[in-house]
Amino acid sequence: MTVRFPLFRAGAFALLLTTAGCGGSEVTEIEDVRERGHAGVPAPRSTLDQRMRGEMPGDPHGADPHGAMGGAASSGVAYTWSTPAGWEPLPAAPMRAAGWKVTAAPGTECTFSTLPASGGGFVANVNRWRKQMSLEPTDEAAVAALPTKGTLLGRPARWVELTGTYVGMGGGATVEGAKLVGLVAELPQATAFLKLTGPAASVDAEVTRFLELAASIAPGSGAAAATRAEPPAPAAPFQWTAPAGWTQGPARSMRVATFVPTGAPSSEVAVSILKGTAGGVRANLDRWRGQMGAAPLTDAEFEALPRAKVLGGTAVFLAVEGAYAGMSGGAGAAGSMLLGMALPRPGDMVFVKMTGPAAEVRGEQDRFRAFCESFRE
Repeated sequence: MTVRFPLFRAGAFALLLTTAGCGGSEVTEIEDVRERGHAGVPAPRSTLDQRMRGEMPGDPHGADPHGAMGGAASSGVAYTWSTPAGWEPLPAAPMRAAGWKVTAAPGTECTFSTLPASGGGFVANVNRWRKQMSLEPTDEAAVAALPTKGTLLGRPARWVELTGTYVGMGGGATVEGAKLVGLVAELPQATAFLKLTGPAASVDAEVTRFLELAASIAPGSGAAAATRAEPPAPAAPFQWTAPAGWTQGPARSMRVATFVPTGAPSSEVAVSILKGTAGGVRANLDRWRGQMGAAPLTDAEFEALPRAKVLGGTAVFLAVEGAYAGMSGGAGAAGSMLLGMALPRPGDMVFVKMTGPAAEVRGEQDRFRAFCESFRE
């Protein structure tokens, strides 16, 4: 079925709305319709419950509470998905394409939304989620290190996992011992977000179904062309020679390039550049070790790390095995391995990082080193 709801714009501000409901295992398609309301009409206040759900006041279907609208024109943005067993649709609301609640776990909810282009930036959106969990903002380097997990709209998705006190978007009512897991996928003309929140134990129990839902979300006929178009490759300040069997992935925010080795399909290699010192070589290597559950390097261990001349500077290499947890601080994925290179240059830092199952990554060590040493102006 296809359900249409309105979008309101006043001046230069716009809210994208694509909403629908579905139940059981049926596949539902939704499509948004854009409408313009009268400028200058003040928006009514939302209740705390509405803010926690990402809803706005007024008509439950998102209609203008003042009845002022006109000039509709369909944007053709549509999505399909399969609702997980035991999940029910939430009422329609602005600022999200769809929402669900876990029937057997009160207070555990999932929302799917899209924002135009970068959606304000990946770092800003991760920090928005961190604020909802009563956590301090993180920095660009930590966000750049977030792992990839599963797919969203057919693209590799970045994984966010946070624990804390959930206050949602409004503040006031809180949920102690809460957890948030989220996926972010960058599309050519939009960024997609899928988020699951609730008591930590309930969220942990639903992660598998959450990832299955993410994998099932796909563009409908109206959105297919925009979603499948490949984004332009990011501009790199240097060149490289990719090893045979390494496939370059789609462009991503905060990365110069992403590769997936054919012989290590569950692993990925990320190349990123950060301005300034980014905290220094050793601090970043210790941060990577922390993501693997390893202790910081001792002075002797740091001095013993392999080094090589790359792009006229001295690159430092790291290899560590453990339970990869990214920046989440959770239990992590046991049996993982991380290969890293940190290269300080005048004005910036170059990082190359490979993560994945230890057996896969171990087999790519020589190709990883050769790839890093192939960098050239």
